[in-house]
Amino acid sequence: MKKTLYALLMCSVSVAPALAQTDVEQSILDLIEQKVLPKEVSYETPVSIKTTAAGYVVNIPQGTLKTDKKTKVPAYVFVLSKEAPFKDAAQYQFTLNSLESYSPALKQILDTQNVRLESFTYQGKIVPSLKLITSQMGQGKNLVFQAGPQVDDIIRVGSFLVQDTLDSLSGNLVKAEGDIVLKDVLINHPFLRIAMDQLDTQISIPQTTLGTTDLDQVLNAPEIRLGIDMTGIKAASFFLPVQELRLDSAFGITLKQDMSTKVVDMNIDWKASNIAAISPETEFVSKLPTSLIFDMNMKGFTYADLQSLGQSQNHLNEARSVPFTRPEALRVLENEVQTKTNELMAKTSFFLNNLSLRGNDYAVALRGAVYPQSEAFTGTLTITNFDALSPAPKAIDTQACQTATEAWSRALIQKSGNESDPEVRKASAAASAACDDGAGFLEFLRPYLATAKQVKDEMDKPTVQFAVEYKNGVWYINGKELGFDTETQNDVSDTTAQKKPLIP
Repeated sequence: MKKTLYALLMCSVSVAPALAQTDVEQSILDLIEQKVLPKEVSYETPVSIKTTAAGYVVNIPQGTLKTDKKTKVPAYVFVLSKEAPFKDAAQYQFTLNSLESYSPALKQILDTQNVRLESFTYQGKIVPSLKLITSQMGQGKNLVFQAGPQVDDIIRVGSFLVQDTLDSLSGNLVKAEGDIVLKDVLINHPFLRIAMDQLDTQISIPQTTLGTTDLDQVLNAPEIRLGIDMTGIKAASFFLPVQELRLDSAFGITLKQDMSTKVVDMNIDWKASNIAAISPETEFVSKLPTSLIFDMNMKGFTYADLQSLGQSQNHLNEARSVPFTRPEALRVLENEVQTKTNELMAKTSFFLNNLSLRGNDYAVALRGAVYPQSEAFTGTLTITNFDALSPAPKAIDTQACQTATEAWSRALIQKSGNESDPEVRKASAAASAACDDGAGFLEFLRPYLATAKQVKDEMDKPTVQFAVEYKNGVWYINGKELGFDTETQNDVSDTTAQKKPLIP
């Protein structure tokens, strides 16, 4: 939680010495100094604690920043109040009501970098006998980053909430959850402006064994869920073909571990929905998909495989960061990373459950097995309302095309080859329109429609389904080698045409 908050607000923490107390009081002070107090502070006197009927009172003395002895950190007091026990052990709650109490160095950084934070509160629950923080929550309002005092906001967050919790289950089992919620977010740049109503990231471990570190809890978890949800996204830029693009986005990763074999099954799922554009009505806007989906499974590796690969990659990165590292030493480390990557890929199976887009009157979906080692793919491509998505080509008026092309050539000659001249550009557009057959971007698939399956999609709409394969650098559709020249496709040999489809 500390690391999460520091990543959000850019900082670090510290520990102070403690005064000898009773065993119980000393265990509380030890935990507070190790996991609560900022490490960047030198205190003038020891931290002290006093027992009360409701819990404890902790006195934090005045101090100074270790990096700046002139910056004084005022003394403050907070209360530890009794909470319901955790695993039959005493539990206490406390609250810090200012950013200066949580991290004075962070407050100093924000104050000197044109960053404003209207309010901040940090709340936690501790279990001294188990040396645990079972709950942490940091929340603030109106976090604003500026390039300077008289300029527009670069980043603005109306409010943020960062929290993680451990809930007790039976025996030595616990449930762990973490969440970061940002509301009313604005990212402002001269080339791009992004706003969103809410960004919510979550991590959930429904059941795991209580360990001494966060890594222990991950390795002992049968299931881990990660998610990032963004609602009310609005993007505007002169690079976009529309005035403003709006959508909602949901991204999730679920990892399920077989506790006997330690093999992991990972599912990655992303969906963009409610896609809409603000723009003058154009064909592009009318064809814009209303939703996009990516759903893939990877199975066969273990967390130990990932750890081993990660360690090798870290060693390689460290070697690269050291000046004058011998090239042969780097090659050894690079080969080690590549070998472990290949081993991981070889034991992992990949299946594309769904890669699809859907518009108001069309849909496209690709599904199948992926073979990274051989760079191969076998699956199906389904298209709902083929002609609406990719209209059939129309006949070209050859005389009109020739006339428009000649007019464009004359204009180009008259303007000495200046393609940017308004008259040349107008003549060029007219020639393009007269000579364009209007074929859709899926026209290369039209020769295969006759052999495609007639099925129905998840919306129960008539759909054509193509068998798709990629191997040895060549694509095959319905058993035929893919060619983008329709005339060549019409002349495909009978031998190739009689190949048995890869997916019946």
